Amino acid sequence: AGPQGPTGATGATGATGATGATGSAGATGAQGPIGPAGPQGPIGATGPQGPIGPQGPTGATGATGPSGGPTGPQGPIGPTGPQGPIGPQGPTGATGATGPSGGPTGPQGPIGPQGPTGATGATGPSGTATSQTIVGNTVTLSGGGSGANTGVSTAACPVGKALLGGGGATGGSAGISSSIPSGSSWTATAIRVTGNADISVTAYAICAT
Repeated sequence: AGPQGPTGATGATGATGATGATGSAGATGAQGPIGPAGPQGPIGATGPQGPIGPQGPTGATGATGPSGGPTGPQGPIGPTGPQGPIGPQGPTGATGATGPSGGPTGPQGPIGPQGPTGATGATGPSGTATSQTIVGNTVTLSGGGSGANTGVSTAACPVGKALLGGGGATGGSAGISSSIPSGSSWTATAIRVTGNADISVTAYAICAT
């Protein structure tokens, strides 16, 4: 073969051919390493205040603190103020306990002289029942300083008769010390008042008939 001839001039570019069909996607490659942190962004605006939370439990009571300092000296007495108005009257107090009774009873004084006989009373109206006066025994006490000083006389109604009343009469310096009924009888007691002269007492019983 003979030697290669020189390269010929480049021919004109041919027309662009039609685009071929897209090939299928390739497999995902492995994740690359994490890049360095970027710079901190600016502080955002303050958000709105949230709602008040529920009240927490009461805390334990704290220990008692130390007492105060020593009591200071008493200040001087101030001047007396003006008298206030009179207050309203208070309620009546309870009745106090009864006090002790008086002293012992003194001795009985002497019997006074017999008074004058009173005027006769007006006659009462006639009753349906009648009465009779029974005169008791007259008891005489002799004087002289050695005789008794009291005498007793009794007037008794007849058996079966009711006693309505009675009394007693004395003679000499005597007085009636008692004049009382006893069942269907009346008893009068006389006592010598003065002197040593004889005295007497007579009882009277007023009995129903």
